Amino acid sequence: MASSNGSDRSSYVAAIIVNAALIYLMSNLLEWGLLPFLTNGFVDVRGWIIISLIVAIAFNVLFLAFDQAWFRSIGRIVMSGFSLAVSIIMYQKFPFDFTPYDFDWSLIARVLIVLAIGGSAIAILAELVKLARGERLAGR
Repeated sequence: MASSNGSDRSSYVAAIIVNAALIYLMSNLLEWGLLPFLTNGFVDVRGWIIISLIVAIAFNVLFLAFDQAWFRSIGRIVMSGFSLAVSIIMYQKFPFDFTPYDFDWSLIARVLIVLAIGGSAIAILAELVKLARGERLAGR
C-alpha cells in the first residue's frame, strides 16, 4: 500500500493545528461566556472532548511518521470511536439550556447529536470494511 502524498501530509498538519486550537477553545469556553446556552454541565463533557482531540492530534502526528493505509484505517476507527463516545455522553448529559430563547433549540440540538452518533458509527463501519478489504487484497 502506497504512502500518501504531500497534500495528505499537509492535511495532517492542518488537523493537528485545528485540534490544538479546539483544545484551547474547549478549555476556556465556559470562562469566556461565548455560548450563553452552555450550562455548568459542560464541564462533565469537556474532558471527554479534550481527550478525543488529543487522540486526534496523536494519530495525525503518527500519520506523518507512518502513513500506511491500514494504519490510517485503525487510527480513524479509534478517532471515530472517541467521537462516538463524546456524542453519546453529550446526548446523555445534554449541557445546554435554551429556555431564554423564543425558540426551543433542544430538539434540533438532540437531532444533531444523534446525527453525530450515526455518522461516527458509519465511519467506524466504513473503516472496518476498508481495513478488511485491504488485508484481503494484500493477501492475494
